[in-house]
Amino acid sequence: MSRRSSGRCAPLWLARVIVLLAGFAVGAPAPAQSTTEIIRGRVLGPDSLPLADAEVRVTGLVTRATQTARSDGRGVYTLVFANAEGEYILAVRRLGFRSKSLRLSRVGVSPVLGADIHLEPASQVLEAVVVTADRTLGGETAIGEVGSSALADSLFLVDPS
Repeated sequence: MSRRSSGRCAPLWLARVIVLLAGFAVGAPAPAQSTTEIIRGRVLGPDSLPLADAEVRVTGLVTRATQTARSDGRGVYTLVFANAEGEYILAVRRLGFRSKSLRLSRVGVSPVLGADIHLEPASQVLEAVVVTADRTLGGETAIGEVGSSALADSLFLVDPS
């Protein structure tokens, strides 16, 4: 009888332990996983000085979700993606500089992705612009046009209260 009861109890006991351990493994998220990713870095000029007010646009490759930020006075930008994707396209542009884009991939378990971007100046020589106009003499005005003195007089008559 002891042989039979031990034969039935051991597999039942083992099955309960396996189910219990499987429940812990499935129910608790891994500590290194994160559902949020932070993308940050700096935008720098050709002399490695920070560039303020550069537009930084990040697009997730999985969902095509896009976020935009501007670099601050220190050239720093930060974007937060609530749903981590791991793969992004980062595009940076600023007036007077060539736009630049690159692929940014998550490596390891850190939820922070970083990229410093160096922009090159976009110099272009433009042709000369010549402006010509006919000078009108006299007090000719078009319909609805107000002369500068009449406009100035009307501004002084406005009640500031």
